[in-house]
Amino acid sequence: MGKPLAQWFVFCLVVSLACACIDGHTLAMGTPYMQVFCVTGMAAFLAYGFYTVPHGIWWGQPWGAVAIDMLDGLIYALVTAGTFGWLWPR
Repeated sequence: MGKPLAQWFVFCLVVSLACACIDGHTLAMGTPYMQVFCVTGMAAFLAYGFYTVPHGIWWGQPWGAVAIDMLDGLIYALVTAGTFGWLWPR
């Protein structure tokens, strides 16, 4: 359990770093919360939510399981977007 948890933590850090790079290049200091939330949320959802679509296409994972994984990715993306919006420099 320890190794997969550590790998998931590293994956979350990489996604957050990618979101920070995207936000840093597209948003200025003082950008309103909702704009930061939207940009970060979309980038994070692309990483957390859509990674599972090829599993349904190529590996035959049931589409119901893919949808549940995408819902899980949406929750992670919302938490990431909320954190970025909250901590974005004013």
